[in-house]
Amino acid sequence: MNTFYRQAKAVFAAEKAVGKKDLFLLIGKILVSAAIIIYLLQKINFENAFSVLRTANNSLLLMALLLSFVNLYLQFVKWRLITNKCLNIHETKPIFLSLMHGLAAGSFTPARVGEYVGRKLAFPHVPLFKVTIATIVDKLFSLFITLGFGSAAAILFLHFKSQISGYITIGLFIIFFFGVLLTAYLLTHQSLWNSFFIRQLKQIRLLKNVAYKFSLLKSLDSKTLWLSMALNVAFYSCFLLQYGLLLKALAPTAQLTDTLWAGSLMFFAKTIIPAVSLGELGIREGASVFFAKQFAISEAAGLSAAIAIFIINIALPALAGMLLFFKKNNDK
Repeated sequence: MNTFYRQAKAVFAAEKAVGKKDLFLLIGKILVSAAIIIYLLQKINFENAFSVLRTANNSLLLMALLLSFVNLYLQFVKWRLITNKCLNIHETKPIFLSLMHGLAAGSFTPARVGEYVGRKLAFPHVPLFKVTIATIVDKLFSLFITLGFGSAAAILFLHFKSQISGYITIGLFIIFFFGVLLTAYLLTHQSLWNSFFIRQLKQIRLLKNVAYKFSLLKSLDSKTLWLSMALNVAFYSCFLLQYGLLLKALAPTAQLTDTLWAGSLMFFAKTIIPAVSLGELGIREGASVFFAKQFAISEAAGLSAAIAIFIINIALPALAGMLLFFKKNNDK
């Protein structure tokens, strides 16, 4: 819930003009990202980084690249489901353009706030507030899935790699199991969005006078919520498999189960660490290097896999979204 509230407040920040404070924050994030990447490259050294590329399994690299289209399609289907229900928009083209513009704008803005504005560009007649709330709903399910699978991977990691007591492991899994069940029930229960959520929003001073605008959440029925949950599981599985294949391609002797495990831990760490860099660039790579090493996989392979996942899942779609935006403007 706190994540939802924090991102809801970002709606108001996004509607204001970018000031000096925002500019300094953006520059700071760019510098942090650059510093982390430079540090990692120096620690690993360029020769090692390039050596894993020369010996990489090209077939696995190609599979990971092709999965980026599945990744993008799943994002589109998820967003289409939410826009159909919350925004009453059913045309395929504007929904796709909204997603692509959001990917482009979110890739270079602090905390990906630009994604909310970017998704709104394809819907000129829909208020930014409504598009932002719909986007937050979409991302909330993705956040839950990432944290859920990541928590399970972290508990297993503590048991098998850190050798913690089996009693502690069982206790953690019991807490985890009931926590996941409760959260999944709440997220997919229609009354949460129809009544409870609105009442809670009214308790926030900033949102008290605009709580009525959240009425679009009432259109989220249980069937839609469960379908969104299932789509986000498929989406998570897709990008986790991409990372696992990339790391396996760069470290041929590694087991695919280990690369998938390392990937789940990396995405989990990236999610819970505050966004102190641009597009999590540097945080992702640092976590990838650390967890790869825990599974006896070279640091160079961990760094290269993280950079590759950034390029095919964020940089290239963002570039495509930017080209579509300029093409749209030129067609006017």
